[in-house]
Amino acid sequence: MTVPLRTKGWTRSAGGAFVLAALAAVGCGGSKGKISGVVKLPDGTPLPSGQVTFLSQGPENKVAQCIIQDGKYSIENFPAGPAKIMVQTFPSSDEPPAPGTLPDPKLINMGPGMPPPREPPAGAEPGKSVMIDDKYKNPDTSGLDYEVTKGDQQHDIEVTKADKAD
Repeated sequence: MTVPLRTKGWTRSAGGAFVLAALAAVGCGGSKGKISGVVKLPDGTPLPSGQVTFLSQGPENKVAQCIIQDGKYSIENFPAGPAKIMVQTFPSSDEPPAPGTLPDPKLINMGPGMPPPREPPAGAEPGKSVMIDDKYKNPDTSGLDYEVTKGDQQHDIEVTKADKAD
């Protein structure tokens, strides 16, 4: 039996559309980047310890945090697109926290679902801290913006020390 030509064309078109839709879902959906780099002071000295937070400004609204160890940090599977960055350091665990070291979470406009600054992360080394300017603790004042791209990328971050007001 012969199938009418019209039916054959429809089948090919539907099959082609299915293949194109599948390729689009795999190729375009969810571009992710792996960002690594060094957090350092203006003189090039790596920040001994702390925490880096990336806040996606795209539709996914993702937040990713990682520990800074000997200046190095790495964040994986972060959505491609614009991001704001926060950097925090913490007093050595053998020293009492200085008044105002951690900002009041109510003063930071983090948006829904975004974590407030927290206590020192596990793995922070006692005696190896450099306090940095408080502006880096807030994504709106840090001045640290970055355009994440798909794939592996290097992004070094420069921060300044906190002013010591005695």
